[in-house]
Amino acid sequence: SPGTSWRFVFMVGLLPAVVAIVVRLGVREPKAWVVATQAHPSEQQLQQPSSSVAVRVPPERCIPKQSCGQRCGAALRKAGAELKRFPALFRPDLRKGTLSGVSMALVPLLTLWSLGSFVPSLASQLAGRAAAAEHLQNPESLKQHWVTYSSLWLNSGSLVGAVLNGAMAVRLGRRLMFFIFFLGSAAAIMASFGPSSMQPELRLALLFPVGVFASGIFASFTYYLPELFPVEVRGTGCGFCYNIGRIVAAGGPFVVGYVTSGGVDALLRAMFWIGVIPLIGAFLAPFVVETKDSSALSGSEPEQALASDLSVKDRSARPVADPEQSVTPIPLPVTSPTPPGTPPPGLQLLLA
Repeated sequence: SPGTSWRFVFMVGLLPAVVAIVVRLGVREPKAWVVATQAHPSEQQLQQPSSSVAVRVPPERCIPKQSCGQRCGAALRKAGAELKRFPALFRPDLRKGTLSGVSMALVPLLTLWSLGSFVPSLASQLAGRAAAAEHLQNPESLKQHWVTYSSLWLNSGSLVGAVLNGAMAVRLGRRLMFFIFFLGSAAAIMASFGPSSMQPELRLALLFPVGVFASGIFASFTYYLPELFPVEVRGTGCGFCYNIGRIVAAGGPFVVGYVTSGGVDALLRAMFWIGVIPLIGAFLAPFVVETKDSSALSGSEPEQALASDLSVKDRSARPVADPEQSVTPIPLPVTSPTPPGTPPPGLQLLLA
C-alpha cells in the first residue's frame, strides 16, 4: 500500500551499505598511506618487494638506537603533521589543485541541488495543469504518476552518466570530460525547461539527459579530488573541496524557492536559468589541474614528503651506507609508477 511501500524502498537502500562492508573487508591499505601514517612501520612492511628510492640519511639525523622503520616513520610523521594543517591546502604547490577541486565540486552541487529539489514539484504542477485541462475527476492519481515518471527519468540518466563519466575521464582526460559534462548539463537543462509550448510528457522525458550530465558528473568526485592531493593531506583536501561546495550550494534551493513562488511558469523560468551555472563550469574546465597522466595515486608520495626532510639522491642507485655512522640507509618503498592513461583503481573496478 502507499502508506508502507516507501518503507520497503528505504530498506532496499540498505543493500549498498552491506555490500560496502563486505568489500572493505578485502581492501588493503595503500603502502604509501601505511608508511605515512603508521606510528612505527615494521621492518617487514618497509622491506616489501617494490621499487626503491635511494636515500642517504644525513649524519645529524641518524639515531643508532632507532630502527630504520622508526626513523622513517618519525620523518614521515613530521612531514605529515606539517601538511595536515589546514593552511597547507593553499601552499603554492597545492593551491591550484585546491582551487580546481573547489570549482569542479561547487558547480555540479549548485546546479543539481538548485534543480533536483524542485523536479517533483514541477511534475506535480504540470500534472495538475493537464488534469484541469482535461477535466479529470482524480488529478491526484495523475500527479503521483508524473512525479514517479520524472524521478525515473532523472535517476536512470544519473546511472548512465556515472558509468560514462569514468570511461570518458580515462580516454579523454579530466579537463575535456568536465567540459563535455558541463556543456551537456547546460544544453539539457535549457532544452528541458525552456520552450513554454513543449508537451509536459516530453519535458519530463528530457530529464534523462539532465540526469546523465548534471548528476552523472558526481562520479568524478571519487577519483578527481583524491588525485589532486598527496597522501598526507588527501583526506583534508577532498573534504574541504566537497564540503565548501555543499555549504555554498545549500543556498541554491532557497533562492529558487523564493523566485518560483509565482507558480509553474515562474518555476520553469528559474530552472531554465540554472543552466547558466554549468556554462560557468565549462568556462573554468580548461584551466583546472589535469590529472590523467599524473602519478598522484601511484604511491609515490612518501619520497615527496621526505624531500624537504631527507636528502634524496640518485633514484636509480641502491642505498649507500654512511661510513661514519653504523646506520643502515633507508630504502624507501614505493609502488611502480602508473603508466600514462591507466585508470585509478576505483575506475578500473567501474569499467571492469
